[in-house]
Amino acid sequence: MRKFCFIIMSILLCSVSYAAEKFITLKRNETAFPLISNGKVVNILYDSADQKGVGIALNNLIEDFNRICGMRPALLDGATDKNCIIVGSLESKYVRQLIKSKKLDKRELQGKNEKYVITTVDNPLDGVDKALVIAGSDRRGTIYGVKLMESIVENQRRIIKEVTGKPAKKTPQVWALYKEVLDYYDKGMRVPDDVIMLLCDDNWGNVRRLPDEKERMHPGGWGMYYHVDYVGAPRNSKWMNMTPIQGMWEQLHLTYRVHIME
Repeated sequence: MRKFCFIIMSILLCSVSYAAEKFITLKRNETAFPLISNGKVVNILYDSADQKGVGIALNNLIEDFNRICGMRPALLDGATDKNCIIVGSLESKYVRQLIKSKKLDKRELQGKNEKYVITTVDNPLDGVDKALVIAGSDRRGTIYGVKLMESIVENQRRIIKEVTGKPAKKTPQVWALYKEVLDYYDKGMRVPDDVIMLLCDDNWGNVRRLPDEKERMHPGGWGMYYHVDYVGAPRNSKWMNMTPIQGMWEQLHLTYRVHIME
């Protein structure tokens, strides 16, 4: 059982978690970061002064480890292990140290909403040889990094099934690829085939992306969320009529030509 756990829970060396390439390997690999090795589970380094929600997510993750492999990682408040998982938001002292030492690029997180990165880092802190780092721009970003977005989608589908008493695919659903969510899609995240994929403009009336020929085969179809006006800090174009009619026609005609009709 523990050998099996090692296989399914080894993380490939990668620069960021949302890369399109797989970052989980089913074979032993010298470049992989093992979460479980030789009958021992890797522990988690966490700043207890970080946001409360991060700690709650970590406790859930620990229980997931226990359910799968019968072992619970310890929550560390100091760099005592040679290999560990480091988890935190930008408020974490450990994440701030990684940014200060240029082990993490602050541009990936600073000023972003609900953004996270997962990466392996050599010698991240004094006394630590290697770590799997899960860092979020804020509380939600860090929690998403812990749970991963796919598991959230799975839970939502389960809730829909429980509430409606029907398979989730029988209930219309939309995934809005708005702002940073489009980045998740472009880097490899996917949802079930029956879900409508809702593309968006850039808040200034310019369509950010259109599906290619292969993507247009998505069974759930594609839609477009287009701003005629916009309300949001620090700007508000609701009463200013800033979208030229000819520009709107051009952009929406582009979407129609590739059969975005939902």
